[in-house]
Amino acid sequence: MAKYRNKPVFIDAVRYQRGMEDGFDCYSISGMFIGTFGKDGPLPRVQQLPFINTPQGKLYLSEGCYIITEANGKRSTMPASIFELLYEKVDE
Repeated sequence: MAKYRNKPVFIDAVRYQRGMEDGFDCYSISGMFIGTFGKDGPLPRVQQLPFINTPQGKLYLSEGCYIITEANGKRSTMPASIFELLYEKVDE
């Protein structure tokens, strides 16, 4: 049986910090959806779920996750625990 390995795939990635999101979906304490707000405007003092926009829709961000940008410009997110198992930083 032949053995194979994945070809190297290079991506751009950055660990999420507040300010990198495209906006927030906001919910009241009871869980009722209040609305979607841009990151630069005032936000209500309720539960705020940060997200990035992708062609497939919103992807929600959590503290410490990575925002990945592939060579074709497609963005996605990945939890840090998985990202750090799959990728290692390379020098340019």
